[in-house]
This record gives sequence, structure tokens and C-alpha cells, in this order.
Amino acid sequence: MVALQPHARMNNPVLNRRSLSRILFGVYLLPLFLVCFSLSVPPADLPLCGLMFALAVGGLILVRRDTRFWRVVWTTALIASVLFGVLELVAGKRIAHQFSHRAAFVHRAPIFAASDFSPGESA
Repeated sequence: MVALQPHARMNNPVLNRRSLSRILFGVYLLPLFLVCFSLSVPPADLPLCGLMFALAVGGLILVRRDTRFWRVVWTTALIASVLFGVLELVAGKRIAHQFSHRAAFVHRAPIFAASDFSPGESA
């Protein structure tokens, strides 16, 4: 049986590059989930993609001399943030294009000639 020492010190938590990288990855996951599962109309999530890009660059800088696993994780995060940003821009342009065509179609007044209606019909 191990006896506990009455004045044993607790190990103080140390923030090193690896622990900062893990914390940063946890912070990165929040905007990632918001971008993936939000129902907003593009490009409304573009600022989140910019935040994800900045976090991924910071994470990649932190782990530049760390294990290969974390370099791959942060490189993938960087690629994903750029890809999501590009998709937001492309989808936003398409939606804006569709809205402009719908608005032009809806606001176009129909033109009927007087001969389109027979004398007994009402418009």
C-alpha cells in the first residue's frame, strides 16, 4: 500500500507547443462544425472560413517541428478551410445569379394583346 505524503505537490500544468496545438485544434473544430452544419445562405459562412484558415495557419506554424501526425492534421485543416471558402464563394455567386434571374422573371409584366381574349371571356 502506498502512503500519501501530506505535503505532496501537484504537478503544475505546462503549456507547450503540443498542448497549444491540441487546444487550437479544439477551437478549430467549432467553426468547422458551424460551416458544415449551418443552414445559412452562402457566402454567409465566409468569415468562419477565414477564421478556420487563420487557425490552421497558426496550428501549422506551431507543429512545424512536431510529429508527422500533427503536421498532416493541420495541413488537412488548412486545405479544408481553403476548399470551404472557395465553395462558399462559388455557391454564393450561383445563388446571386439565380436570384437575379428570378427577380427579372417575376417583375416582368405580362403583355397581352386585345386579340388574346375572346369577347365573352374576362381577364
